[in-house]
Amino acid sequence: AFEGETDYKSVEFGAGATFFDTSSSDGGVRGKKLSRVELLVGPAEFEDLDALEFSGGGRLFFGAHPVVQPFVGAHAVLTVLDDIDGFSVGTQLGIRVGGGVEIAITDNIFLDAAVDYTLSAIAAESDTDPIFQQSVETEITGLAVRIGVGFIF
Repeated sequence: AFEGETDYKSVEFGAGATFFDTSSSDGGVRGKKLSRVELLVGPAEFEDLDALEFSGGGRLFFGAHPVVQPFVGAHAVLTVLDDIDGFSVGTQLGIRVGGGVEIAITDNIFLDAAVDYTLSAIAAESDTDPIFQQSVETEITGLAVRIGVGFIF
């Protein structure tokens, strides 16, 4: 079995619903963020292996600061790995847990910084190789740092 580190690159696009405590409005339009449910999708690359990732989950916000809002989050992640020379590498189901901070730039735009860890719940399993009569199991786990910009409509 091969184990090692690999570079991971991804771009995620998402949509969701954010829930606010409107009774604690601090001069902003919406009040303090309480939680968010979200769906994300985007291409990913693990060294030379391309993939498409789908995830769904949420964030719980804590702290009372109106601009800097820390959070913890969890997502289920489906990673569909691309075929290699017509050979299916498989699809993995994982769990991503972590935390971070959202920093409000305006009432509608925020910077997002997070650190999370992905655990494999069900490993990707390849097609059976016709020559060696074996399949290959792939587990993608590890730590990721994510930085982004978010918009609230």
